[in-house]
Amino acid sequence: IINRFNARPDTHHALADFGVVLNREEQQLRFAIKSLLRAEGISFARYQRRFASSVIDDLPVLRELLELGLAVKSGGGLRLTADGLDWSDTVGPWLYSETMTARMSAYELA
Repeated sequence: IINRFNARPDTHHALADFGVVLNREEQQLRFAIKSLLRAEGISFARYQRRFASSVIDDLPVLRELLELGLAVKSGGGLRLTADGLDWSDTVGPWLYSETMTARMSAYELA
């Protein structure tokens, strides 16, 4: 995919010609995963502004990270602990939905 993308003329780099449109639930997961895997973590206020709901209510699986000591509530958000950051390569994929996991598994690299 990367080689094919890089081989395209510069004028074609503004558009992605692969991927999927994410429904609301997948957008919420994506937001949470991308935020959580950064040192500052998920901002409750940013999530609330974007989705008009609570990330903890929408994604109760995040409570497991708290219970396991892999995340803490801190500074108006949820962030990974040092142990959580050590496990971040596992935490991210653990949060993927079954739908996206199946889609990624079925994707054939050409």
